[in-house]
Amino acid sequence: MDEKKSVPSLGTPVAIVIAGLVIAGAVVYGNYQTPAPKAETEGGDWTALFENLEPVSANEHIQGSPSAPITIIEYSDLECPYCKVFHQVMNQYMASKPDSEVAWVYRHFPLDSIHTKARPEAIAAECANSLGGNTAFWQFINELFTITPSNDGLDLAQLPVMAEKIGLDVTAFNTCLDSEAPAEQVADDYNRGLEIGVDGTPFVIVVGPSGQAYPIFRQDPSTIEEEEVQTVITDLINLYNAELQ
Repeated sequence: MDEKKSVPSLGTPVAIVIAGLVIAGAVVYGNYQTPAPKAETEGGDWTALFENLEPVSANEHIQGSPSAPITIIEYSDLECPYCKVFHQVMNQYMASKPDSEVAWVYRHFPLDSIHTKARPEAIAAECANSLGGNTAFWQFINELFTITPSNDGLDLAQLPVMAEKIGLDVTAFNTCLDSEAPAEQVADDYNRGLEIGVDGTPFVIVVGPSGQAYPIFRQDPSTIEEEEVQTVITDLINLYNAELQ
């Protein structure tokens, strides 16, 4: 996973989140990269997470129903290789579930110190959203994760090519890249992540039917009392580890 450092109601698809859980042991530890700065809550104190976690708003990037009983909030870096794997897993997982059952919320957390292209790519994704709405946003990041080798391997000249491929006006897209609004949205996601202690990517939080938030891979799933959340986490861990093999 990539390091650096998400509340609504979705489940548990976070086998990729932050190194620390026994189940994926060496796999998770090996997959977690370490960018700076470190968040204050790193080390197990999740007070900030529960005090500062904001509810999911209607204008966020959501797949599934905002009123679903389980919400999965992911902080992600578009050049993080483990985010790429987790994205594949989440697409599989969401395709297997009714929209009414689980919601997936995507928030940006570009690790600038190790992935210099992640922020420009995140801004481009926000431009896709501005020009084509939530559907275009997800189409854009799906395409980006498909073609990027990760770790700053994508040629940024491909961004307008991707925009055209999903049906966006390229001239408007290029103009948007230099505007303030998309950059501000990315910065807002990033700062909200820091406030709750995000310290790496992918950083995933699962919110269960009770409203309780669980930072996956920061605790043993067997200690989670909500069975729905336990099941989601287990399913996602299995899918994730299968993708890594």
